[in-house]
Amino acid sequence: MILNLNICFFMISIVSNFITRDNKSNLVKYNTTYIGSMRSYEPEDESIMVNVATIDSKNEIIKLFQDSDSLKTREGGDFSRIKIIKKNGNQFNFDNIDGWEKAYGPISKYLTNDYFLEINIGGTEPVLIFFGYTYQSQPGWLTIISLQGPKPEIIFNQEVSLIKIVKNGKSHKLIIDYDFWERGDDNGASTRLRASADAYKSCREIYIENNELKVVPCTRTLADDKREELEENKKTNQVK
Repeated sequence: MILNLNICFFMISIVSNFITRDNKSNLVKYNTTYIGSMRSYEPEDESIMVNVATIDSKNEIIKLFQDSDSLKTREGGDFSRIKIIKKNGNQFNFDNIDGWEKAYGPISKYLTNDYFLEINIGGTEPVLIFFGYTYQSQPGWLTIISLQGPKPEIIFNQEVSLIKIVKNGKSHKLIIDYDFWERGDDNGASTRLRASADAYKSCREIYIENNELKVVPCTRTLADDKREELEENKKTNQVK
C-alpha cells in the first residue's frame, strides 16, 4: 500500500484497545479508543513559532507553532504544533493542523499561562492539557499529554469540552462533556454553542488511578454545581 504523503495523519498503531505496561513501568495505561487521529502538517507547510513556555514541574521547554496560512486567515486557532524539549535535548512534536487555542471561560482560572493547563490528575507527574480550536459544527480536540516516563505521550485526544475541574483528594478530576462546547472570541468571552438538556447525561470524569487513565460516567449532579457555586460566592464575599 502506498501512503499519500500530502495527507498524513497522526496515528497510533495498536494491537489491542488498551496500552498495557509492566509493573515496573511508570507510564500511564490508557485505552486507545480515546485517542482520535489529528491531521498533521503537509510537507510544504511553513510553521512559525508563536509562544515559548516552561513546564513548571519538569523545568522543560514547550514551543508552540502555527502554520503561516492560519496566521494570515486567523482560522485554525492559536497554534497547531507542540514541540516539547526535554532537559537532555530530545524533542517531541505533536501536530494538529485543525488547531489548538487559548482556554476561555471558567477553566482559564486554573491556567499558569494562556496556552495550556498543567495539572495533576492522580499520576506521579502532572499532565499537560491543550484545547482544540472550536468550529461551528464541532468541538475542538481536548488533548492530554502525560509527562511520566522518558518521553511525553498523548493519553487522551477526543473532540469534547472540558467544562469543570474538581478536587479529587490531593489531585483533580477533569469533567468533560461530549454534548457541550464553548467558543471564545478575541476578547476572551465565551459563547455556549450547544448543550444537552440533561447537563450530565453526556458527561465523563477523567483521572488517573494506579497509573491507569480512567474515563467514567459522571457521578456529579446539578445539586453539586449549586453547592459549589454557593461556596465560591461565599469566599468571594468574604474577600470583599
